[in-house]
Amino acid sequence: FLCVMKEATQKSQPLRENILPSHTLYLKNINSKIKVEDLKRLLYLHFSPFGRIIDINASRSKPRLKGQAFVVFSSKESAIQARQRLNGTTFSDRILTIDFSRQQSHIVSRLEGNFDEAAYLHQKFQKRGRTTNSSNDPSKHFRRHATRKLFIDNLPPNVAEKQGRDVFISLFRSREGCFDVVVKDLTAIATFKRPDQARHAKIALTGYMLMDHALKIEFYDAR
Repeated sequence: FLCVMKEATQKSQPLRENILPSHTLYLKNINSKIKVEDLKRLLYLHFSPFGRIIDINASRSKPRLKGQAFVVFSSKESAIQARQRLNGTTFSDRILTIDFSRQQSHIVSRLEGNFDEAAYLHQKFQKRGRTTNSSNDPSKHFRRHATRKLFIDNLPPNVAEKQGRDVFISLFRSREGCFDVVVKDLTAIATFKRPDQARHAKIALTGYMLMDHALKIEFYDAR
């Protein structure tokens, strides 16, 4: 689909009542025939001129999510400007309806340092029919203090292929002190010589957009 932005003849639709501006924009009336990965790429190109995008959620896991998406900016100012400019404009032959999301993105909470990662993953794994006692649940190894290992989540699907995996590994191996990166499924563990080197890498790369996926990083210790 060709993504074309043009001003709609109608005026921008008003905000829903009692919804304050936030980092996250809630998009409706999106063409549901666009494949998810193509949609994320098009949305990134469409919204990125207004500021740094740290996440795009365009899941089709539930029927009620069709035609909807969420775009998360690193600042409220960018989200406000994007909504003012793009609400009521044309995106892939549909008139976009854009509001601010009622809930704050967990990625924004991570960046602000007030996100409970263990509780989030506990809930996530419970929904998958797992328990926090399972060896498949990495959250029990997360640490608030710096360690030599970093757990990286939300990797793009193409890390399963050699070229995509090499790009991801080189991103971490280029950081000072990183000497090992192990990729498994869509997660990875990067090991550094010293905890302070891992801390610097975590600060620099948390929220980093890799092929339209914002990296999620936690200190990790599986001793």
